[in-house]
Amino acid sequence: MRCPGAISTTLVSLLCAAGCSLVMSDVEKLHGEADAGSDMDSDGDADTDTDADTDTDTDTDTDTDTDTDTDTDADTDTDTGTASDCGMAGVWYDVENDRCWEDPPGGAGMSWEAASSYCEALTLGGYDWEMPDIDQLRSLIENCPSTELGGICGVTDGSDDSDWVDCAGCISGGGPGDAGCYWDEDLGGDCFAHFWSSSSYPEPPVNAWYVYYFQAEVNAALKTMTQSVRCVRAGSDTDTDTDTDTDTDTDTDTDTDADSGIDAGEDASVD
Repeated sequence: MRCPGAISTTLVSLLCAAGCSLVMSDVEKLHGEADAGSDMDSDGDADTDTDADTDTDTDTDTDTDTDTDTDTDADTDTDTGTASDCGMAGVWYDVENDRCWEDPPGGAGMSWEAASSYCEALTLGGYDWEMPDIDQLRSLIENCPSTELGGICGVTDGSDDSDWVDCAGCISGGGPGDAGCYWDEDLGGDCFAHFWSSSSYPEPPVNAWYVYYFQAEVNAALKTMTQSVRCVRAGSDTDTDTDTDTDTDTDTDTDTDADSGIDAGEDASVD
């Protein structure tokens, strides 16, 4: 501020002093306000909290119970005859083939039909008997290879005369039995008799096979002819009883529990 020159020096001095003081006061005030306006306080705080919680619980319980109960009861009762089954009067036991033979033979001078009936009616020892087939009769032949069972003679049960090859036997009276019979030395009977078999010709069934043990011959004759018969039965009575009980129980239990949990959170704050 300027003081006007027309005013007295004293007055001027006073006024200038006052004016200058006013001016300086205002300047200082303005300066103070300016200082106050230029002072700035700034906080930039960025707080970010992120919580990610993931909980996964998986419980798997598997219970498997397998119970298998198997009860097997096998009861086998077998009664097997021995020589004692045939070791009675009137019976000879063929150990090799397990057969009981009537000894001595009781049927003589019989047609084929009569011989068959005789054996069916026989109850010797309380057993059932039958007329032997040609294979069974040949099993009694000893020391004559061609007509022994399994020899080259082709006759068997069910054969006809076409199978009668090499069946004439051996020299007469050359066997190990009494009078040279071709049977076991302990076997009795008429060595010179012809013994019927149950084996007939297939067609025509008018002939049947027989064995002549004095020379181990296998041959056939009309069924109306009269000859002898030696009955036979199995040497063993076999009864087999089998009881089988099988129980199977199977129990299977399966339990599965699964728990899964996922927790996720984010907290963010900025100052």
